[in-house]
Amino acid sequence: MVEDQLEGARAGPEFRESIMREISRVEVRPEKSPQDHGRVLLLDKDGRCLTIIIGKAEEHAIHRAVTGERPPRPLTHELFLSALESFGISVKEARVTGLQEGTFFGALVLERAGEEHVVDSRPSDAVALAMMTGARVTVAEEVMRRGGAQYVRSEADLEKIWEGFVVAGPEQFDQDLVELCERLLELSDAALAKVVEKVGATAVGTALAAMSETVEEKPGWKEKVVALTPTIKPEARQNLPEDVAQALDSLLAKLERAGIRIDADSLPRRLSAERVIEARKAIRAAFGQVTKQSGTGC
Repeated sequence: MVEDQLEGARAGPEFRESIMREISRVEVRPEKSPQDHGRVLLLDKDGRCLTIIIGKAEEHAIHRAVTGERPPRPLTHELFLSALESFGISVKEARVTGLQEGTFFGALVLERAGEEHVVDSRPSDAVALAMMTGARVTVAEEVMRRGGAQYVRSEADLEKIWEGFVVAGPEQFDQDLVELCERLLELSDAALAKVVEKVGATAVGTALAAMSETVEEKPGWKEKVVALTPTIKPEARQNLPEDVAQALDSLLAKLERAGIRIDADSLPRRLSAERVIEARKAIRAAFGQVTKQSGTGC
């Protein structure tokens, strides 16, 4: 696995020293995406799959590059690439470098006369140009970890992601759950109440429910959600790893002290990947806003 150190002022808003992971597979399926936006799936060599919401134009540009389709007249990405080539500039790498309040940031590595130049870019544009030229695509490790990357063990898992299901293994959810709990436990009761006020207790419950087990469409998932409330069926938490159970219990006790109760009946009956990822992003974004306002370190 390629492990480069991302450096420099143009690395994006976060993770400037993060290890970069090489992407071995890029997928877009315009027919599977909504009318108002597209999706690109980036899979690394460890089987992790990162989903990024992109524009429809960028989705189609990546699709043309993957399928080898050539438009009758140059479209935006084809025109830009032609302009680069006319000046002797080649595309070396597309990087997904940062994640801030739900927005992904990227960079494009260009080469001219043996000198490399790094320019800011939306990840979708950078990936499109990389796919058109055969350049490599890399993602910062912290982006993979915090951006909701899921473990894909088979083509069936990949199909589930395209259908909107969560397929990540429980170990990854456990890791994310402990990290999220620890970050929220750093807040005062009042600050935690502000976080929940911003995103809603339902979003908190959705994220915790998803990160406490592998979530698929199966009858027992709602009982697990109920177990996340402070007072109902605490015995259901006995199957969680000890560190996860402790972190969860501590957070739930803190929520209770802050006067916050997660109502399991108000949670969605089907946890899709996008719903879970959006809930987690919303919590982390609210966490950042509250700590910034209060002067508490993140």
